[in-house]
Amino acid sequence: MEDSKLQKLHETLKALAPKGKVGGLGFYAKAGHRSRRSAADGMPEDKRALYSFFVRAGDGPSGHTHFADDGDKKLKKKKKKKTKTKAPPPPSSDESSSSSSEDEDEAPPPPPPKKATPRPAGQVRRGVERRLDDRARAVAARRASDAVRETTVPDDASLRAWLDELLVGASSNKSTAPNAEFATAQKSERRRRCAAVWRSESLVEARKNVVEEVAANRLVLRPELDVRCDQVLRAHVLGLFASIEAPWLKAALDAALPLRGDGSLKAQLADHLFGDAETAFARDEDNRGKNGKDGGVYGKQLGEELRKRCVAHVFALLHFLDAARLSDALPQHSRLFSASRKVVIEADQGPSQVTSTQQLARAFGRDCLAGEGDILPHLERLGIDLKFIQTPLHDYDWRVRDFGRDLRDGVRLARAVDVAAHNDKLESDVCAKLRVPAASRLPKLHNVSAVIEALQALGAIPDQSRAALGDWARAVVDGRPLLRTRDLVAALAARFSGAARTVDAGRLRREVGRLGGAQAWAGDSTKASRAQDAADAITIDETGTDESRARTSLTQWAAAVAAGCHCQGLDADGRCAPGFVRAAVQLYHPALSCDTDEAAVSMLGGVSLDVYAACLDPSSSPPERVAWAFAARLAHRLLASRDALQAATKLGAFARATSARKKRPAPPQKRAASPTVLVFANTPPAPRQRKVLAPRNEVVAPKAAAQKPAVAFDVTPGAIPPPKPPATVRFAA
Repeated sequence: MEDSKLQKLHETLKALAPKGKVGGLGFYAKAGHRSRRSAADGMPEDKRALYSFFVRAGDGPSGHTHFADDGDKKLKKKKKKKTKTKAPPPPSSDESSSSSSEDEDEAPPPPPPKKATPRPAGQVRRGVERRLDDRARAVAARRASDAVRETTVPDDASLRAWLDELLVGASSNKSTAPNAEFATAQKSERRRRCAAVWRSESLVEARKNVVEEVAANRLVLRPELDVRCDQVLRAHVLGLFASIEAPWLKAALDAALPLRGDGSLKAQLADHLFGDAETAFARDEDNRGKNGKDGGVYGKQLGEELRKRCVAHVFALLHFLDAARLSDALPQHSRLFSASRKVVIEADQGPSQVTSTQQLARAFGRDCLAGEGDILPHLERLGIDLKFIQTPLHDYDWRVRDFGRDLRDGVRLARAVDVAAHNDKLESDVCAKLRVPAASRLPKLHNVSAVIEALQALGAIPDQSRAALGDWARAVVDGRPLLRTRDLVAALAARFSGAARTVDAGRLRREVGRLGGAQAWAGDSTKASRAQDAADAITIDETGTDESRARTSLTQWAAAVAAGCHCQGLDADGRCAPGFVRAAVQLYHPALSCDTDEAAVSMLGGVSLDVYAACLDPSSSPPERVAWAFAARLAHRLLASRDALQAATKLGAFARATSARKKRPAPPQKRAASPTVLVFANTPPAPRQRKVLAPRNEVVAPKAAAQKPAVAFDVTPGAIPPPKPPATVRFAA
């Protein structure tokens, strides 16, 4: 009974045993592995057979597992790559056959590293020179491909000047009358804006509340401070206002004192805050005692009045500066506080740069006012809410010196869009979307993309795909091709400046006079008369603005061209009629063959279709200024290219005429001198003939040294040398 049970258990365990290659417990012992011991080591012999049924086949000290039977699942296995080693040579017959397995597993020593043979110096030098030449050629090719510049694209100088006037202001050069008139006009415009801010309802109400608060002694200076003689107080208050830029301080004094003179800015500010003029009047000997019992320069009545006036004027100026900067009253001066003037803002800290009007108000209230901690809540109750905070964007240098370098970050372009839009009373706040400082490529791409989207929203750029706008932004950031940056500035100028900046009205009039002659139409007097009649039908108002005169001159020129070419010219909004552009291009450049207006503009060059494509599309309606700017750009390009072509033709003809050298006759060949030379008696011999005629055995006398000529006033005998005797010459018989 027991034997049958053991037999069944043995068969069951055998069925449950893992399939695979059978190794058993004694498999690795025969191979000679001694590094690891099996788990069955030390077991009795009768239990090892039973234990082998519960161990996977091949599980042993080497760690390898083999599964290859059909009944088992195929598991993924990871094998490490082993370096192949050369098999050792077979052992000789005299060696013992009982060599250990450890000796067989040892790898032979690695071969010694090969020493690199040095190359010849000439070969190394030639390789370096070849690599340098390849690099130089690649750089030259890249620069040649990047330098995409057109000499006739509307003048970098004019566009840069327009940007400078828009961002910085009029040029300081007042040598010419137009510059002086433009600067005066800008100054008047600045004063008008500042006066509007000063007279605004909110500022007037706030000033009234401050005066009432000061009169009720709820906002007063400390009792120990006297504005007439306290130099520490005067220096502290003047130092606070010295941190403000001079243009803004001048604007504030112009608004507060409309009739102020041209004296020193510091003296006028001190007079406005401390009443120095009244103090000087009371200090005069002839005016002593005129202010009553407590009068005089140090009278109590005058002191109280000046103390109250100082507080009211300080807060009135701070409130105006904050409101004027928030309303951008001086578009060309974005920085309110100076970067070099530092003020003690906190009592326990050193001097630092002022960045907000709240800091100035806190400093004045802490050091000068009585019973005040933080003055800002008190001022808010009176209607003075100081909000302006100067950011790094306000410290930017806005002057444009190079298109390819200064406009890559998009900051100046964004500021130009905002200023130009505000001048036309349009809403634009591109600067609020900027990422500054733009030190890497991603912030620059974001800024330029924001500028392009703003111009597209304002109608300066026609609608384009997002991919096209992205390519345009990348071209502006990279600075190549530079033509794309010019196009962006030209679109901005066209939208906000019109035709007066692009074309000269006087030049257009001279061109209209030329079109009235038969020579402009290849001798056809009929076309010339039609062109002249069409131009005479349009009159120019000389009393109008520059823009109106430029537009009228453009209309007159377009009418003359259209009458001679049998087509329509410009309409009242400056739009070109279909076919006018093609006719004008063929008139000025007959060699250019084009079928459409777009092809004519492309072949003419200098006028970007990315900016002015809407002006050639009858279904679109671009802004009026953009249409006039396109007509002006087209006229400017046609006249400039015609003049350049004529100048090149004349220079080429002149070069051909002057560079062709006339063939000079060849000089006669020199014959060898013969020993006998016949000289006629009446012909004096030449110097070379004298040497030939002289006998060979006769020594030629050396030339006498040149003597100094006698002095003009020396008339003594022997002072003038005697004349030289004639040379002896032997004549042939």
